[in-house]
Amino acid sequence: MKKKKRADIEFPETLLKSWELSDGVNFAIALSRITGWLLHVDWWCISENDPIEQMKSLRVYVGVDNDTVYDFRGKKRAQAFAHYVITPIAQKRVTGKGIVLTRFYSEETLMTLPLRVKPSETEIAKAKEAIINNRNFLNKLPIRLNPEIPAHIAAQFNFGWCAVYAEAKREISNLPVFGIIAKKYIDAYSNSSLGFCHSVVIHPDGDAEDSWGKQPLSNIIANFGIQEYELDEEVQKEVNSNLKRNSPEKYKEAYEMAMAYIKV
Repeated sequence: MKKKKRADIEFPETLLKSWELSDGVNFAIALSRITGWLLHVDWWCISENDPIEQMKSLRVYVGVDNDTVYDFRGKKRAQAFAHYVITPIAQKRVTGKGIVLTRFYSEETLMTLPLRVKPSETEIAKAKEAIINNRNFLNKLPIRLNPEIPAHIAAQFNFGWCAVYAEAKREISNLPVFGIIAKKYIDAYSNSSLGFCHSVVIHPDGDAEDSWGKQPLSNIIANFGIQEYELDEEVQKEVNSNLKRNSPEKYKEAYEMAMAYIKV
């Protein structure tokens, strides 16, 4: 009996082959343009300090505000995607010791990168039409809660400058800001460090907000793989003060950017 295709990856076989040969770049750009979500590139390199010209691109895909990724083969958790998609690609293309490095980019920056396959506007248009016509696939992606902030900017705040974003939001809205203190992680995140994890603004209805938008606090906790936690205002103040003291120029840049994007 012929195995039935999963509905979320029912794209024409010719397109699937084309996207595979082009490392998913045209599909990813099309999907990012439609949804506003974040463009990722997985690179093969000797170390994370290698010049980008010495890295080898393996795959381009789209990520959301948790560890779920989307490409033309469907929706996967990041760990499964790395194991079942990225690892086989690396095994076919590279030899010797190295690591897979994941980075996120704006579309503008992506277009300048030394990718193995360069994007094609013609192929991006084909991919965009195919995605729009596949509502079952498209409907699996969450809708961005805070689309006014470009995804690569939101990610910059989320991965390193969350305390600055939260402080700027506090100054504009006068809402309280807390640091999330991770006490225990789920097994899949067992290598994550305990202690301060993230900064959020807490709204009167109990929802939390970071650069990705306002949503139930439980969603943000789950995004970080946290099983047990506490909220601490003093830790948030300490983290924010340390960033401001240790990296004043970067702090100023991040703070001004946050103030420019934040809406009350």
